[in-house]
Amino acid sequence: MKLKSIAGAGFEKPMTDNHRTNYRESLELHVHQAFPLNHFLQYVKTLSNYDKLMLAITLKLPFTRKDLKQWPDLLFYKKLNLMLKKIATDRKLKKQLLFFLIDRTIVEAPSLTMINKQLPQLVEEFGYWSVYWTLYFHPDRQEQEDMYQTIRSKLEAQLADQASQQEQTISQRETAAASELLVDSRQNDSKQEQLRIEKKIAILEDKISKETATRQQLELASVQKDKMIRQLQQEQEKLQQQASLLKEQIAMYELKIVNLNRTQQEANQRRKEDEERWLNERTGLLGQNRANLDEMRKLSNQLEQIQRELEDSKRQTNNWQQIAQQRQEELNSLLNSKQPLDKQLVELSEHMHLELEQYNRELLRLMKETASSYEQRQHYRQQMVNALKVIDAIDKFQLEQHMDSKEQEKLEQDKPIAAEQLFTPEELKAASSKHEKTQDNQRYGTFYRRDHGGYIELDSGEIFNITESLVQQLELQHEAEVLCTPTAHPGRANHYTIELLFQGDDSYSPINTYDGFVHFDEDQKWYCIDLNDDSNRFPIHYKDIEIQKPGHGDPCTFNVAEDGHIARLTKLYRLHGEMIESHPARKKNEQQRSKLVQRRKAEPYLQDCKITIIGGQRKWFESVVKETGAELVHDGGEHPERIAAELGRSQALFMILTSTSHRATWEGIEIAKSNQIPHFIIQGSKSNLRKLLWENQQIIRSSNRPVEA
Repeated sequence: MKLKSIAGAGFEKPMTDNHRTNYRESLELHVHQAFPLNHFLQYVKTLSNYDKLMLAITLKLPFTRKDLKQWPDLLFYKKLNLMLKKIATDRKLKKQLLFFLIDRTIVEAPSLTMINKQLPQLVEEFGYWSVYWTLYFHPDRQEQEDMYQTIRSKLEAQLADQASQQEQTISQRETAAASELLVDSRQNDSKQEQLRIEKKIAILEDKISKETATRQQLELASVQKDKMIRQLQQEQEKLQQQASLLKEQIAMYELKIVNLNRTQQEANQRRKEDEERWLNERTGLLGQNRANLDEMRKLSNQLEQIQRELEDSKRQTNNWQQIAQQRQEELNSLLNSKQPLDKQLVELSEHMHLELEQYNRELLRLMKETASSYEQRQHYRQQMVNALKVIDAIDKFQLEQHMDSKEQEKLEQDKPIAAEQLFTPEELKAASSKHEKTQDNQRYGTFYRRDHGGYIELDSGEIFNITESLVQQLELQHEAEVLCTPTAHPGRANHYTIELLFQGDDSYSPINTYDGFVHFDEDQKWYCIDLNDDSNRFPIHYKDIEIQKPGHGDPCTFNVAEDGHIARLTKLYRLHGEMIESHPARKKNEQQRSKLVQRRKAEPYLQDCKITIIGGQRKWFESVVKETGAELVHDGGEHPERIAAELGRSQALFMILTSTSHRATWEGIEIAKSNQIPHFIIQGSKSNLRKLLWENQQIIRSSNRPVEA
């Protein structure tokens, strides 16, 4: 390729890589911005053929590969326009074009402040377009945008002034040339030459007018371009604002993602904890199942042992039956004999002594024999015990007969009339059977409170309900112990007469009792309101409204179940009557009610203590004593000597005088005094027992304790 001949100048090397490095950040910024095509085309028109060739090589235009004798200007502009249309999408091509322009900038570019001060000198020294492209790619352009716009306006104004000056210079030259032609025409006095000169002048004037119009169009285009630039800058600012908003949204979405991840992790953690808890429960259930299986095996072994013992008992019972039959035969023979009873008893006692000696000899013989079994020896020992019991019974009978004979002699004169003399045997038998039948049918039970009425659970497991009116009539409280006697009643299969044996304690019931008044609100609804707290409002049950027919403002006492929201009327006091201060079931224990309620979940306070109670039934006191953590020792009041040893080791003695004989009372008090054990009287209710235990806990814990050395 004949590059030098086409360019008409020597080949110049482009700028060094260091120069391009200084503009790398600015280059990356301008790759993504709009390219000033109009200024670039104006700049291309001022280039020499060599510079155009360098631009064509940079853009890799196809005609540069051929051997050209002269520069194809039209082809160059055609291909250049095609390339300029591609740079909007082809960033690589645009970067090559920007490198070409960077190579035409000032090597050591001054700051924008220096360019502003020395703008005419720099334009005169380096040329307009070198200064323009230096300003376009200046690194401080983004930071000093106002300074950049000011310098650019000055530079464009200077370009317009230069263009106008060039046009004036051209017009002056053309005018001078025209004047010279006129002078020549005058000198030659040739009309034809004058016409030719005038024609040239007209042509020149036409050119001047065209150049002026062109200049005006350029100025207008410049103004429009400035306006477009400002619009583009505004759009750029909007885009930057949108970009900042998008960044904020991205940050918000990232925060949401972090929260979702945290929520997911927490859910996974809870799921793992649930799985671990399930595995632990499963392990516990398996262990419990194994323990139940072991317990079943133990119970099976115990059942087999009990069956064996039962068989042994049956065999022993058969032996006893045989012995009893023998004794009966002997007694029959004695009764049939004509000897006196005393002599017969003496003979029977002697006979039993002889048998006792015989059993003893046989037992001694079996003990010497190694082949004898334990059952055989046990049989003879049991026979000896039975013989001794018979001998002892004969001896006691003879003693009682002797004592009765003496008393009979003393009471012979004042002997009362026997019942057989007043009633026939059939009447006596009927009365006795009726009394025994009534005692056999009596059932002990426990009363449990409900929000309206309650129910009684008998020892046999039978349960029956009782009404609120009956609860109020008998003044029953929660867990009260009662005696139920069945009575005949027409139309009812089971009808009982209820007798209160041992009062319970409503403070431990699942029912809350309030004193209040009836309120009928604007919504046509009935409510019970607590006198002490207006916020305690409970709707009244529809049955109480239909049956008792309350009035607005009537004082009342009502029950509400724990965790419930429906009020049940227990007592309704009309406006013309007087209202009781509190619920009848709470009259005696109102001062202690709040304290007892607080102690429902109290820790056991009588651990390692033993409490003895005489009178009543064990189940009446078992739950109350168990709450304190103490051990219960109980006797029904008939045989206190059975618990004398346990009473001597107890820390307190409680007695119910209404259910205890005088003998049992005095014997228990004597044992308590001898061991310095405090004794108390229960006033017939569980609440009283709780009160005594709580108020005397210090005395109970410190009594009947061994003294440390």
